[in-house]
Amino acid sequence: MIEIPNETTILIQLLSTDELKKWLQKNEKLFKDKSANFIIISDMTRKEGEKYNEIAGIEGLREIRKYDENIPIFFYIGEKVKT
Repeated sequence: MIEIPNETTILIQLLSTDELKKWLQKNEKLFKDKSANFIIISDMTRKEGEKYNEIAGIEGLREIRKYDENIPIFFYIGEKVKT
């Protein structure tokens, strides 16, 4: 069992929906530990590789909900950055 004190903050930066899927699969046991507290912050849209994913946040939400239906998720929604 992984023990994380309440005052500890862990920041994980995942730059694509595929990275999120892999991280969720690898760390599935964290979601079963009901003493762990999560808050997820995500971009609603983001550049993934060479393309711009307009629904990245929705895709991530769907993946996260497969593991836990109650984790609070906040979305950052700003202007689209043109590159």
